[in-house]
Amino acid sequence: MVDSHYESLLNRTVSRYTQSVSSNALGEDIVTMTYSVSGIKCRLVPITAEQLKELPGEFEDIKFTGYFLSSQTLTTDDELHYGGNIYRVREVYDDSGGYVRKALLGIK
Repeated sequence: MVDSHYESLLNRTVSRYTQSVSSNALGEDIVTMTYSVSGIKCRLVPITAEQLKELPGEFEDIKFTGYFLSSQTLTTDDELHYGGNIYRVREVYDDSGGYVRKALLGIK
């Protein structure tokens, strides 16, 4: 019951892109973003100035907190595409109850 209630709060669907590293003819690493999956349910909430002040480290580019089901795979530096915007996943963590995966998102 908790999962279905929580899932009903996820009002957006995004596409996820992951980093791929390949080498060019000179042996240099080339980093590209590769499509992974679409239809990921989430909720995007703008981060407040107060919340931004409380973040550890250098996170000036954080503009949103993304909320996802705890079963969702997310990795730092993934990209989420929604509504013509690209959001870079900067930090991922789970809540103590095990229902929510949260991600700090910067706009690319």
